[in-house]
Amino acid sequence: MIQRTYRNFFRGEFKPEEFKADIAMWQGIFKDEAYADVATAFGVWACEEDYPPVPAQLKRLLKKAQNPDAFMSPELAWAKAFKTVTRTFGRYNKTDGMAYLNQFNPAIAKAVEAVGYDQICNAGDDDIGYKKRDFMTYYNEYSSPEREQNLLPVSVWNRLQEMSQGNLKRLEDNAK
Repeated sequence: MIQRTYRNFFRGEFKPEEFKADIAMWQGIFKDEAYADVATAFGVWACEEDYPPVPAQLKRLLKKAQNPDAFMSPELAWAKAFKTVTRTFGRYNKTDGMAYLNQFNPAIAKAVEAVGYDQICNAGDDDIGYKKRDFMTYYNEYSSPEREQNLLPVSVWNRLQEMSQGNLKRLEDNAK
């Protein structure tokens, strides 16, 4: 499908061995996704981009469609946090406000907690820019692991977890 859509990028001799390896790689990456979803993501990509995608780009589109809050920009996260803290719940409903933010997006709740719920509520015009900057820094830090986990196939994520816990043999152990 990709070769037919982006013919100008696939010139030269067709090599069946390389094609089989590519197919195996793509199938492994997308084995947890429905074919219709991957095809839709590719359709969206083809409508917007002039060059063929790599798997990570399609995976990102799929994950954004499945869980858009996990890929919220720091600016949108700040807008949501600021509105929730100052307008929706206010300074007297801190517990409910934090519970709502934690349910909506835990990274936003952690960033609000790091900056200070009360600090955001009480910030004046002179201070709010600093609170926003601090929030966005914390939000980027707290949301990065979740974004990374969402982009990786489940099998790869599980293998990385095993590796980090030392449960997998190293290459030199296998050579013996």
